[in-house]
Amino acid sequence: MELKLKPSESYLKQLSFFRVIIALFCIFQAMAIYPNLLELYGANGMINSEIGDAFISNVLIRPNIQNLYPYLSPYLSAELFSYLVFYIYVLFLLLLTVGYRVRLFSALSWLFHLILINSALHFNYGVEQFTKICLFYCVIMPTGYFAAISKKVINETKNDLIPFISVKILQFHLCIVYFFGGLGKIKGTHWLNGEAIWRSIEQPQFQQFDMSWIAAYPLVLKLLGLFVVFIEISYPIFVNIKKMRGIHLILVIILHLNIAIFMGLRYFAAIMILFNLSAYGYSYLSAFSHQFINRILSVMNKYKRILKNVFATPNIQNYD
Repeated sequence: MELKLKPSESYLKQLSFFRVIIALFCIFQAMAIYPNLLELYGANGMINSEIGDAFISNVLIRPNIQNLYPYLSPYLSAELFSYLVFYIYVLFLLLLTVGYRVRLFSALSWLFHLILINSALHFNYGVEQFTKICLFYCVIMPTGYFAAISKKVINETKNDLIPFISVKILQFHLCIVYFFGGLGKIKGTHWLNGEAIWRSIEQPQFQQFDMSWIAAYPLVLKLLGLFVVFIEISYPIFVNIKKMRGIHLILVIILHLNIAIFMGLRYFAAIMILFNLSAYGYSYLSAFSHQFINRILSVMNKYKRILKNVFATPNIQNYD
């Protein structure tokens, strides 16, 4: 008998999936940063904190390692304090992943992530901003009802509409981001004539391969630029048409995979792919996982029957 989930329960599972993959992403990103922790966040890092503060002096409240350290300077060295903040951040993310006191540790993870990115503003780009937004969504949305050791009891009358609105907020956010990203691209000529593609793959800080040969094929660059603009500006239309959603999601994932491969922005590509899968791709992932698990169970049962027949005790009758 097939179990039919109520809409609210399905949305709650989707939001719990969002929490888990965002927390895991943050942990993997933190592990990648760890070898260069002091260079990024330390008092004697690549960019002195006083220089960084000079560019954002108009911000009244900006918690960061440099501003918080004086309160503990009599007890800890600056390097040890940087490591302590980092370790606490990772601990909170682990607790968020397993679903312990989800609302509390979502808020603490978001706060410590904010402290870290505020400590290295000049090294931040899109991935930090989207990670900060996703962690904030974990704070305000009901993401702790499934895959959580502190599992909450579903109250249908209270949570029937909230999960639905929460998922729609995730979807609306992506629609706004992609649409206005595409709209901004068509205002100029750089994306329409392929120049932006050329610059993206040939800038020294982004260049992963020698792609100079592609300059001989301007039509290819132009088509790639038009492809990016089309994917982004048509995003709100096609992802909200059920028959087109899967195809457009695949195109978006291909777009971000190419950003990771040819520009080296792997974590930005990863957070965008995970965001898309959480907002629009969860039903496909859920269906695929169920089919995969059922297939595995079917194969296991098949071999179980074979082994049972092989090792079964023969029924020997005595005719004496």
